[in-house]
Amino acid sequence: MVKTDKTMISRRKLVSSARPNTMLTMLLASSSIFWVACHDPKGSAPTPTPSSTTLQQQGLPDHDPALATRLAGEGALVLDVRTAMEYMTGSAPNATNIPYDEVPERISEILSLQGGDKHKPIVVFCRSGKRSSKAKQSLLAAGFDQVTNLGGFSDWPE
Repeated sequence: MVKTDKTMISRRKLVSSARPNTMLTMLLASSSIFWVACHDPKGSAPTPTPSSTTLQQQGLPDHDPALATRLAGEGALVLDVRTAMEYMTGSAPNATNIPYDEVPERISEILSLQGGDKHKPIVVFCRSGKRSSKAKQSLLAAGFDQVTNLGGFSDWPE
């Protein structure tokens, strides 16, 4: 029994002493593979490509009354994201009122207004542009990719 224990102990020592060398060998091998995979023989750095998330967060240009007018004339959904009280004092022609803080929970309604097409343009506006900026981000996060923030209602062309 004692002999077996000593054999077990010496085997454990052998295995434990081999582990650091094995780990070092694995680390060196993996870093070599990484270097070969990432090495550019021309010496130039790889060109970063924008991720789909970055592209999705951009949407259409903002604060462009001419663009907003053109899109609205072509049938874009126009969202007034001010409060219902503000909306009742006047709004853009054919604008739908969905307050900015309700946009995330009313995405299915907005999608329905879009005819189920997340690629159809949407124009959002509020009083100054801050709430409509938040509404635009909510719409982009939900997958709508053609959203422009006009800014404030006063920016709407007469």
